Amino acid sequence: MDKKRNADLSLMRLRSSSAAISDGYRLYMNIFRRVFRSSWIAALVYALAMGVFVNIVITRLPMAAVVQATGQMGNPALQSMLVTTGLFLLGGSILLLAALTVLLSYGFSALGEQLATGSVTAPAKWYGRIDRLALWRTLKAALWLLLVGLVVDAVMAGVAVVAMKFLGRLAGLMLIGGTLLLLLAALLPLAYTIMKYVLTPKSAFLAILKDTYAVGLRHWGGLFIVVLVVSIVNMLLDVVTQMPANILYAANVNSQMGALQGDPLGMPAYMGWMNIVVFTAAGFVQAYVQLSALFPLAYMYGSIETQENERSQAKRRLSKYDDEEKNSVY
Repeated sequence: MDKKRNADLSLMRLRSSSAAISDGYRLYMNIFRRVFRSSWIAALVYALAMGVFVNIVITRLPMAAVVQATGQMGNPALQSMLVTTGLFLLGGSILLLAALTVLLSYGFSALGEQLATGSVTAPAKWYGRIDRLALWRTLKAALWLLLVGLVVDAVMAGVAVVAMKFLGRLAGLMLIGGTLLLLLAALLPLAYTIMKYVLTPKSAFLAILKDTYAVGLRHWGGLFIVVLVVSIVNMLLDVVTQMPANILYAANVNSQMGALQGDPLGMPAYMGWMNIVVFTAAGFVQAYVQLSALFPLAYMYGSIETQENERSQAKRRLSKYDDEEKNSVY
């Protein structure tokens, strides 16, 4: 029944960008219950990490921002607070990224099963299942992306130093903005590379990168449309799920500014726990919003693979035809 229902949702089929987006979200909705049963524990861990991280952001970051805005950075009594805030944010970011990586591996696992068998099976146990291969390859892909991100940060830092030192403010900002746009454009083909790497067992990342980067550049327009639309959809859904965070963040900023001027803090004692509960609930919903982004990208990957296979076959046929013509002449 499932194979019949998803008969027109084969990954390896030629599609336009709009078809890749619509079919990707359609498959996600078709198999959502099975994905949920497999990944709900991972989604809960991600939600808890999100709750803790956002609580740190809205309770500690406003104080740091107010300290900087009021020119009290040199105050020894506040420096330890700033250092502790930085360490908390770093630790929370690492925890959140690790939880997100584990969560995304469930999406890659479902896509791999759909690619291999045409359907996604429900887990046998109530606590779901772990696809160790998908988890390991997702983790390695995340580490490679982290390395790329560090390189990009280093390049942008160097450009910013040069721009601010040798150019005026306007020209410097234009150089920084232009460099950032070029880097983002150059990184877009990695969306295809990562998808192929995770869904292709027993492949090395650098070998996949060498074979696929030029292909990704050739299909840059289609990848751009899919990534843009998926980003907009995720952003709109995130705005809804993050609305409590924005409200509580503004309340904490006002409270902290008043505290620095000698007023009482004005926040109830249970605010920290309330933040964690609210943002954990929002994070659980957001987990499945983040997971949905993989499916349109996977269908774009399948469309690119199909186009490249047809292109290779056409080249072979043309080469065979040329050889036959040469042989007939001689």
